[in-house]
Amino acid sequence: MLAHHWRQGVSRQCPFRASIEFTLSQYNVPEAPVIVSRLEKSFTDRQWRNLLTDIHDGEVIVVVGPELAVGGDDPDQTTLYDRLARELVRRLSLKEDLLPRAYRLLDVSNLYLQNPENEADDLFREVRDIWNDLRWPVPKALRRLAEIRGLNLFITTTFDSLLADALNETRFGGAKRTAVLSYSEKAQMQDLPVEWDASPRPTVFHLLGKFNASGDYALTEEKILEYIYRLQSRDLRPPNLFDLLKSKKLLLLGCSLPGWLARFALRASKGDLLLTQGAKGSVVADRTLCPDEEYSMFLERRKMWPYREGDAIQFVEELHRRWQGQFGSAIPLEAALPEQPEAFRPYSVFLSYASEDRPVALQVVQALDGAGVDVWFDKLQLESGDSFRLVIEKNIEHCSYFVPLASRHTTRMDKRFFQREWKKAIDEAVEWPEGYPFIQPLLIDDVELTAPGIPETFRKYHARRLEDLPAFIADAQKRIREMRLSRRTG
Repeated sequence: MLAHHWRQGVSRQCPFRASIEFTLSQYNVPEAPVIVSRLEKSFTDRQWRNLLTDIHDGEVIVVVGPELAVGGDDPDQTTLYDRLARELVRRLSLKEDLLPRAYRLLDVSNLYLQNPENEADDLFREVRDIWNDLRWPVPKALRRLAEIRGLNLFITTTFDSLLADALNETRFGGAKRTAVLSYSEKAQMQDLPVEWDASPRPTVFHLLGKFNASGDYALTEEKILEYIYRLQSRDLRPPNLFDLLKSKKLLLLGCSLPGWLARFALRASKGDLLLTQGAKGSVVADRTLCPDEEYSMFLERRKMWPYREGDAIQFVEELHRRWQGQFGSAIPLEAALPEQPEAFRPYSVFLSYASEDRPVALQVVQALDGAGVDVWFDKLQLESGDSFRLVIEKNIEHCSYFVPLASRHTTRMDKRFFQREWKKAIDEAVEWPEGYPFIQPLLIDDVELTAPGIPETFRKYHARRLEDLPAFIADAQKRIREMRLSRRTG
């Protein structure tokens, strides 16, 4: 059904027409008569001022598409994905006359897979080989976006790393300090940290997957449909990201999405709020944004602003010029700032382990981080010093979960620093309501909770083996999210 609407939209004058038709049919809204839109054709100074203020106040999330992936100063504005599409046609010996005049990567993959003898795996392998041969420069438009320091959360519908590269080069002098998250069809779900707003660290979230050798990204229509199905599911979509999307304004730049997918990006991100005023003040800049009266009315009813003076690249240039004129670029590179100890965030997990188990602890940290669960552990292995002990005890008092990694190394009878942490956690557990699983033992080898050296108190809690880590993470996500929402509404 979605694919049918997409094909209809592509064949018409404006690809966004399908977006309106799908919205109307989905909610049984009668089609309105075509009238002259009241939207002004120019993007007014008032709209620019409001947008700049919203960006400065951290109220804007950017959604970036393939239009900004232009290499160098190419006058034809050839994008990375245009190059991929043309190279695929050559390598797969496809007939260009069977493709639209200005065909795109999705058109090529659809044509290739029309032949039942062709396999999607072969398509992904060809893209991988082409990808490895390309040396695409970081686009100027992405650098401009990265220089606008009021923008910190970037959602991308592309699977390249150019946006993160632009942020790292512009803000960190090339150091890889931008957080990169990717929604996955195959792997465990990644999500924003629950208190993402409290961190100044820029984040790039790949909504339709990120390039990898296993083909876990949206290259084909079938893959896009699978991602959309998962993102529409309350159980499978990243809840922290979607909670934040509902409370922020969107800046959609060069997404060039088929009509049904454009509608999904708006509708899914805002939920039912899109049907009221949830998208008010959001901006759309896209080279395919044509003067379609129905789409103009659709945006007008939701107080969204289309940019009609040019494409997404021209919009970014003007936005950058106005931002520099109003706020300047006096903020120093984060890379030049001294490293500071990471602050302990609310609703975090405290990880405690023996030094011999540090490699496993790092694996657990990565899994928690990838799921959007903040975790604290002694990264520098500082196991001495009164000031450090005070920090440890304070963090245990403020964490939501205390996770001791139990192993054969923790059963030794010598004096160890992690034992101090375990005793502090047992004292702190008394302050929590009866039945709340503040201590969550994780058994990382064949050790049992009854082994010597492991506190007897741990036995009353539900311990999990390392192979059950996904279940523990899912439970932690649910409980932490409930606590966070309870505090907001309490």
